[in-house]
Parts: sequence; C-alpha cells; structure tokens
Amino acid sequence: MQKKHRVSCLVALVFAISVLGFGQSRSTAGQRKTPAVSFTFGVVAVPNTDERQVARAVDDRGHVIGFYTSGTSAIGYALLNTTFKFISFPGASTTIPWGISDSGMVVGTYDVDGDSVEHGFTLKHNVYATLDFPGASYTALTGANTAGIIVGRYYTTPGDYHGFALKAGVFTQIDFPSALNTSVFSINRSGEIVGVYEATDGSIHGFTLLNGTYTTLDYPGANETNVNGINDNGDIIGSYSTDSGAHYHGFLLTGGVFTSFDVPFVSSLMHTFPQAINNQGEIVGDYYDASGYHLGFSAKYQ
Repeated sequence: MQKKHRVSCLVALVFAISVLGFGQSRSTAGQRKTPAVSFTFGVVAVPNTDERQVARAVDDRGHVIGFYTSGTSAIGYALLNTTFKFISFPGASTTIPWGISDSGMVVGTYDVDGDSVEHGFTLKHNVYATLDFPGASYTALTGANTAGIIVGRYYTTPGDYHGFALKAGVFTQIDFPSALNTSVFSINRSGEIVGVYEATDGSIHGFTLLNGTYTTLDYPGANETNVNGINDNGDIIGSYSTDSGAHYHGFLLTGGVFTSFDVPFVSSLMHTFPQAINNQGEIVGDYYDASGYHLGFSAKYQ
C-alpha cells in the first residue's frame, strides 16, 4: 500500500585483516559453493569513549557517519578521513545520524528532553532542518540518493512502523503488503528501496521495492533477515540469524550471490550488523561481543 502526503513545510582506530567468505547463489542456495569474496576489516571508534558505538553510513568519498552513547543520550559524528566532527541538532538531547548522500547531506533523527515527539532532520552545508512525516510522533530519515529522494520510517502509535519516501515535497507511505510493520532504510540512484518488514506471524524479513514491486529478500536458511543498505550497483548488505536472534551475522548480496561474513577480530563475537554500503565496495556497521562491548567496523570487499 502506498499513500501520498504533501509536506507543509577524533581519530579512528582502523586496521586491516583480510578474510575469505564463501557465497551461495540465490537460486541454488545449499547446492553449490561460489567463488570466494575477500574482505578487509577495520574498527571505527571514537577515541576516549567506552560506550556503545555504531558506524551507520559511508559515502563514496569514504566519509563515515555514526553515533555513540553517553549515559542516556546519543551523540552523532562524521568521520572525515581521520578527523571526527560531532553532529548535534541544536537544543537536542539525542542526535542519531542514519544516512549520508553523495552530495554530503546527512539525515537522521533527534529528540529534545521533555518533547514527546522524535523528529527527523537534515544537515547540509552546516544547516540543520527538521523534517517530520505529517502527524507522526516519531520520524527517522534513514537514507537519501543522488536525486534528492529521502527515505525513512515513522509511526503515530509507538511500535507501529511505516516506511516512506519523500520526493519533491511529497511523502509516499510504504507498507509491505499485509505486513504488521515496515521500515525503510536505503535507496539507490535507480530508486530501488530496501528495508525490513514484520509478517503477520511475527517473523522478520528483508525486502526490496522497485517500480512498485515488492520482493521478499531472505538469507538462505535464516529465520530472521534484516536488509539495511543498497548501492548504485545493486549490491545489498544486511544481517541474518538462524537461531532466532541469539546471534546475527552479516551478509553481502552481489551478482545474485549471498556471502556471509563476521568481523574477525573478536573471540567472543555475538553479532555483526552491517548498516550501509557505498559504490566503492566499502561497508560500515557495528558489532558486539558476549560482554556487551559494542563498536563500529568498516569492511572492504572484492
């Protein structure tokens, strides 16, 4: 279902480790192995911060945006080469960047102490602007493409998520058919959208949306799949679980082939969550171990 509404309107610790991942053809999963994909990994970490950190998105210049927690608040950042620049919506107690376009526009969400509404925002040329889905009590802008189309998710009732796309001042609501909840996370130059939906039986699935056609996208054998990012080449990243969420692994889908991967530098790894992918084959995300230690990571594949 689609509905339309008009708007009223630091230093990073990075090191490289190469590993090989083996893929499964989307059409022949479980029947044959495909050639290995090589990954090089690094850690993305705000210095002198020992709380949760997430690398959320990366543009084609290699600029990374993300956030870290400080007490009950979240503080956004942009990592420009080796320099951190902090992102904080004026007057907000929490600022979470979600996406960055190749034009340099950052999108995300923020809230103010005592305000019952969580707002979407854009940041471009050092200018912040609030952008909310009409009537929503929660809006998160999660991605934007080179054509200036912004995507995200919202709710009017807590937990009842809907996706949306914003083009030329017009909001289009996005709901996977018959789903209980829909979240949209990324859009590429061709207008292909990816996200996650909750089915009526409570199961979690990834999906793609192109030219009005919805397609479920699940990692082979998984009982939960999250699809978080797509680049202009149509390469897709996300995470999946085969044990009902006890452990999550990352995946890359390129050329019709799924490749599973995990960060290799944690002995007690619990989860690997890829969040975004650019056109240079660079991936960013977050991971954490059994103790709850939580950091951002980068990965490059070829």
